[in-house]
Amino acid sequence: MPPATEDQRSKPTQTITHEAIDTLFDFEPEQLLRPPAAIEMFVRRIVRGAKYYVGPEQRTEPRYAVSLAVAAVPVDQSLKKAGDVFIAFTRDISSSGMAMYHTRRVSEKYLAVEIKSACGEKMRVLVEVLRCYPSGLFYEIAGKFVSRLAD
Repeated sequence: MPPATEDQRSKPTQTITHEAIDTLFDFEPEQLLRPPAAIEMFVRRIVRGAKYYVGPEQRTEPRYAVSLAVAAVPVDQSLKKAGDVFIAFTRDISSSGMAMYHTRRVSEKYLAVEIKSACGEKMRVLVEVLRCYPSGLFYEIAGKFVSRLAD
C-alpha cells in the first residue's frame, strides 16, 4: 500500500458522536468574554462597504456580506477541543465557507463553529482554516465548510 499523502493525513476524522459534538459546544455563549466593540464596528463598516473584497473571485458561490457573532471552538484532526472557545464576527458567508474577524491569531487547522440566525435557528459546522492574517488591529480568519455537525 502506498504511503498516505499530505491531504489524506490532514483530513479530520469523519466519525464523531452526538455526545462529542455536544461536549465541544458545552458552554453558554452569554458567559463568554465578548470581543471589544471596536471589532464589531470594524466588521460592520466592512460589510456596509460595497467593495470589501479586491482580487480574483475564488469561490464558486456568491458571498453574502453579514456581520454575526459566532462561537468558535478550535479542534484537532480528531475533532477534540484544542483551545479556548472564542467569539468572532463574520464578514461574509457563502454556501461553501466564511470569513470572520477575531482579536487573536488562530493556529489550529479546524474550527467547530456555531452560527445562530436572528430568529434563533442555529447551525454547527466544521470549518477548515485556509488563512489567518492580520487586518488592522484584528485577524481575518477564512475557511471552507468541511461538514455540518449534528445539533
